[in-house]
Amino acid sequence: MLAALSAAAYYGMSTLLYSAVADTLPARGVCIAAASGALVLNMSGMISPLIFGRMIDSGGYQPAFLMVAACASVALLAVGLLSWLVPQESVG
Repeated sequence: MLAALSAAAYYGMSTLLYSAVADTLPARGVCIAAASGALVLNMSGMISPLIFGRMIDSGGYQPAFLMVAACASVALLAVGLLSWLVPQESVG
């Protein structure tokens, strides 16, 4: 039950992360950020079962949950960095 609740919260956070990208970046920046995010997500989806399997076997579920929380924090920082680096379009 805890794993299902954590997965639901993580997917909700990732949806809000895509909304933050759309709100903070200009139109061409949203395309780049969404494509980069999808690429990283798919590449990590291939590697994460191996990493999480070893983490759970050696230390239980706590290191795995901490790793997911750290990845979510890094993603939020990446959105902030992208919004700072990409020049904003002027309105009007």
